Formats: sequence, structure tokens, C-alpha cells
Amino acid sequence: MPTIKVKLRKKQDTSYGIIISGNCTDNLPEYLKKQKIGDKYAIITDSKVKKIYGGSLKKYLRKNGLIAELFAFSEGEKSKNISTVEKLSEEMIEKGFNRKDAVIALGGGVVGDTAGFLASIYMRVGTFYQPKAVFMDPKYLKTLSRNQIRNGLAEIIKYGVIMDKNLFTFIEQNLNKIFELKTGAIEKIITRSVKIKAAIVEKDEKESKLRMILNYGHTYGHAIEKLSGYKLPHGYAISIGMVIANEIAVKKGLLKEQDSERIKNLLKKAGLPVTTMKKPTKKDLLSDKKRYGNILNLILPTTIGKAKIYQEKCQ
Repeated sequence: MPTIKVKLRKKQDTSYGIIISGNCTDNLPEYLKKQKIGDKYAIITDSKVKKIYGGSLKKYLRKNGLIAELFAFSEGEKSKNISTVEKLSEEMIEKGFNRKDAVIALGGGVVGDTAGFLASIYMRVGTFYQPKAVFMDPKYLKTLSRNQIRNGLAEIIKYGVIMDKNLFTFIEQNLNKIFELKTGAIEKIITRSVKIKAAIVEKDEKESKLRMILNYGHTYGHAIEKLSGYKLPHGYAISIGMVIANEIAVKKGLLKEQDSERIKNLLKKAGLPVTTMKKPTKKDLLSDKKRYGNILNLILPTTIGKAKIYQEKCQ
């Protein structure tokens, strides 16, 4: 599998590689030593991943001569807050971690966001702090339930809609293989998704404009997620958000009805929800972290494979 380079060369080179390969984490100790990343390592994860992989990763790093400690917080979106970061920081201080040490995020979205923010502010000031490398090991997907596979697949379908019609079509034609975690199908959709995001991030590292396109389905999705008390998984909420965005795009004459239905049908076939009992109000949308004042940036598809940023004022 390829190593995808995210090129972020400005005053400081913050480029990093994304390694996608079965058992790639076996090479992690050698990589850390060779690249001289950190004197010791704070493994940040959530309570669920900790039980499955946390202890074994810490033990593996130590077995290979590295100093590592494990820090965990309660799983779920509810833990994505400053209190969690403060608690982790205090625990790292107690264990003697300093600015020369490194943070390893072990897990998905919430873990990555939390660990990334922690790394950016721990004994320093910062908001954008890029990783030295990202390891993606498809074997870890085997411990996920089908519901969690659907949860992640929603975001990959998103990439197909906004940037890659071929990826969208591949998912349509290979859903069974994807849910069976067939190596070829899984590596293909992960690799393509990473390449799409890498290309966007290279052009817009700090989300000034282009990178907003990645928020397709998220304006309404975030509000739906919040209205559910965060009981609805993120990908499920984004699925509903995509359907709502499509309906808006059709009404504005930006998207053909048949394309809207095609997207909706794929989401349904993937086992994802496409309707909600309570549609968010404009007031709910104004609480979205992606808004600017009373301006909402809606990401609306114009066809499968292309999308545009549409600004709408909320009174």
C-alpha cells in the first residue's frame, strides 16, 4: 500500500506521511526511533479502545526499548471538551512528560481531535499542530461492529459525493465486500479518501475556504447529533445531514433530483438513516461550530463528484 504525503510546506515543513497497510503498527517502534520523534510517548485513547489495544501497544513499545505511558478518557463525543484535555495534561505532568516528548493518538475521531489539541497546547501555545506521521492499519476494523463500520462509511460516501464520482460508484458496487472487510475493497476506499483529504488540506491547511467542502452534511448533521444528546452516532447524523443538504440543493436548482435520490439510496443500502423525527431549526444551526456570525456555510453538491460552498444568512 502507498504512503501518502500531505505536503504542508510553508515557513516550516509540517508535511507528514500516512501509512496504510496491514500490521503496519508492528513497525511503529522502529519508525519512532529512526525519525527521532520524542524521548518518551504518551498514548492517548478512549476507555473502549484502551481495553482492546491500549495495554498491548504500551507493552509493545516498552518491549522495544521505548518509554511509554497510557492515558485514557471516557469514550464518546461527550468527552470532546477542555475538561478532558485538562485532566490528560495533569496526568501527563504527573508522569513527567515535557515538550520533547510525543503524543500518540490511538483511536478515531474524538481521540484524534483530543490528542491533537493536547499536543498543540501541552507546555506551549498553539492551535494547528500537525502529526509527524499517521498509521492506518485496516486490521483494527475487525473489532468494530457493523454499526460502527456504517458510521465510518458515511464519511467515505461523503468524499465520493463532493470529490470523486468513481469512488461513489465503487461503493455502490462493492457494499457487500466493504462490510465483509475484504482487503482490496477496504484499502481502496481508505486510500482514495485519504488522497482526497490530503489534496484539500495541502491547499487549505487552516480551513479558510476550500477545506470547508469537507463539511458536506455536517451543518445539519452537527445539529442533529446535538439534538439527540449525542446518542446518535456521528456518521448517522451526517448521513441525515447529507440528505437534507441534497434536498436544499435540489430546491435551489443546483442538483438533479435523480442524483439526490441516488445518494439517498446508497446511504439507505449502507444501513444509514436518511430521515429525522426533528429537523433542526435555524436557531439549532447557529450553534454549529462551523458558522461565522449569523452566516452558515452550506456545502451543496452540484452533481455526484462535485460540490460548492453556499452561504446563507440566518436571522
